[in-house]
Amino acid sequence: MNIKLNNGILYLTPEIAEFSSNGDFLALDFKADPDKLRESELDPVRVSHYDRVRLRRAFPFSLADEYISVQDPDGFEIGLVEKLADFPEHEQKLVADELARVYYCPEIERIISMRERMGYTYLKVVIDGKVRELTLKDPYKCMVKINGDRMLIFDNDQNRCMIRSLAALDDKKSRKKIDMYL
Repeated sequence: MNIKLNNGILYLTPEIAEFSSNGDFLALDFKADPDKLRESELDPVRVSHYDRVRLRRAFPFSLADEYISVQDPDGFEIGLVEKLADFPEHEQKLVADELARVYYCPEIERIISMRERMGYTYLKVVIDGKVRELTLKDPYKCMVKINGDRMLIFDNDQNRCMIRSLAALDDKKSRKKIDMYL
């Protein structure tokens, strides 16, 4: 059995780990003896089964299906999935579904209006064909450009929305409304 450990980081592979569904949660089972999954006494102690694990992407925009941190419910890292594509298809789907839930980010199709009032910026947008209103305290901090012309917007309730491509917004008017904040 090939176990890859590097400075206490255990790289999870289909050879040593298996993802499964546990009701609404993602579970993890080790195929290897958990005591063999440590380099030294300083490495975290692992158990053979986790009823629930959390997933976090190390590079959520550039390498979405690589370097995925697998954590216990308290946030302690169990291991790292280097490449999701290495796992069987049914496990890839379980992990991808969990990541889609964790990183849910609806796409803004159109910006109808933007107005400022009493220190807040109100955006009226179209998401999934429905009109929504977002409230931003500081649009210069809440509107973040990523990877070229993609943008994330965080509202006051910490909801996040994405503009997949500023250039591909439905009309030039939508783009003009946010240009002053870029």
